[in-house]
Amino acid sequence: MAKAYKPEQWNLIRRGAPKTHVAVELGTYCGLWAGSLLRECPDVQELYCIDRFNNPRTWRLWRAAVAPHRDRVTALPMELEIAEKLWESTIKEQIDILYVDADHHFASVLHDLEFWVPWVRQGGLILCHDWQWSGPRGAIGRYFGEHNVNVASFGPRAFCETAWIRKP
Repeated sequence: MAKAYKPEQWNLIRRGAPKTHVAVELGTYCGLWAGSLLRECPDVQELYCIDRFNNPRTWRLWRAAVAPHRDRVTALPMELEIAEKLWESTIKEQIDILYVDADHHFASVLHDLEFWVPWVRQGGLILCHDWQWSGPRGAIGRYFGEHNVNVASFGPRAFCETAWIRKP
C-alpha cells in the first residue's frame, strides 16, 4: 500500500525519475498509489491507471483518491491485454515511471514486464509492488536477470515490499 511509503522512499522516486513524467500504473485498485504519486511527485504530467474497475466501490474510491489531480490522470478501464493494444496503436508514449501491481501470478507479471518495460525510456523507473510474493519475485528475477539489470527493493519486509529498477 503506497500510504506505507516513507518520505525518504518518495524522495528516492522523485530523485530517480526523469523530469518529463509519463507514468503508468498496472492494477490501480482503490487508487492509493495513484493519488500518492500525483501528490508526492508534482512533475508527473500524466498518469495512466489501467484496471478493470469492475467493482463500483473501488471505482468510487479510486476517483476520490485522484480527484485533486484529475487533470493529470487518465483511467483506462479495461483488461491489460486491451490496454496493450491501445498503447501500441494510439497512445505510443514513452514511460518514465512504470508501477506494476496487477495480477501477481508469475506468468502474468512476466508478461507485464515483457510488454511494458520496452516502453520505459532509458533511465526510467520500474517499480514492482509486492516483491515479497513468489510470483512477482520470480518473474522480476527472471526478466531482469536475463537482461543483466540490478534489482533493489524498499518497503517493509513483511508487507508491500517494492522492487526498484532503473532501466539502463
